[in-house]
Amino acid sequence: RARFGIYDLSLPQKEEVLLELGIALGMGKEITLIHRKGSSLPETLKPLDPIEFENVSGLTEKLRKKLG
Repeated sequence: RARFGIYDLSLPQKEEVLLELGIALGMGKEITLIHRKGSSLPETLKPLDPIEFENVSGLTEKLRKKLG
C-alpha cells in the first residue's frame, strides 16, 4: 500500500532488498535507492540515481532534499 520505498543497497549480502526493489518497480511504485559511500552497486542500478551517504545526518539532509 505504500506510495514509495527507500531501499538500502549498502550490504550486498542482503539479497532480499533486490527482490523487494524488483517488486516495487514492477508495481510502478516510486523508489529511492541509498548506499553507504564505498559500497559497490550493481551497474544496472546506477542509472536509478542512488543517494550516496557517509553518515546518518548527511543521509537525512539528502533525503529531505529529494523527497521535499
